[in-house]
Amino acid sequence: MSNQQTNEDSNGKSKLALAIESRPRKAHDFDVQGFFGLGDKQIHKVAIWVNVKSEQDKAIAAAYQVVSQAAGEHTEAKSDDDLLTDAKTTQILFHACRRCEEEDPELNYRYPAFPSPEWMRRNLTTDQLAVLLNLYHEVRRRESPVPWEIDHDQVLGIAMVSADHSDTALPETLLAAQSKEWITQAFVILSQMYKESIDARVSANEHEDIESDAPEALENT
Repeated sequence: MSNQQTNEDSNGKSKLALAIESRPRKAHDFDVQGFFGLGDKQIHKVAIWVNVKSEQDKAIAAAYQVVSQAAGEHTEAKSDDDLLTDAKTTQILFHACRRCEEEDPELNYRYPAFPSPEWMRRNLTTDQLAVLLNLYHEVRRRESPVPWEIDHDQVLGIAMVSADHSDTALPETLLAAQSKEWITQAFVILSQMYKESIDARVSANEHEDIESDAPEALENT
């Protein structure tokens, strides 16, 4: 028997492929009672795992269908980036968010947390979807096989949402799932952006001062 044959089962799958197929999918659970205004009801959780490629592909394909149906005869709406991004986000989160009740770990989180992507669009706000997306990014970071560098766009996005909702609990909610290391890196990034903004304004003001002084300097020559 050849080495190739010893490394494959009767169906022709390698031991590596069989090991990957047999591993349980790891999901991370989060308390979401405060995110969805559930008041004093029993604490509810959601489990989140990282989508495999086929789930990601289904989500993207379904998002284009949602945009096409929503746009209808408005052809220009079909190319709207915000509409497509929101549709992709909802579809991706539908696959990633899993039911997290007592029996679900033994069932390998077989069931989705929400009835359908359409249900999510009807019942969840943009801010609530943003919270779930932030949790999904956190799970991706934890499960990444290589160190995941902090995403500048993600930091800026969270900062903008926090600024727009500074009088609510949303900023605290968005940062609750992040590690101390992530928050430290995010602070450094925002500090750099702030300093660059100040330096640009100072440079612009100095340039204006030079231009305003130029006529007076010529008159004195």
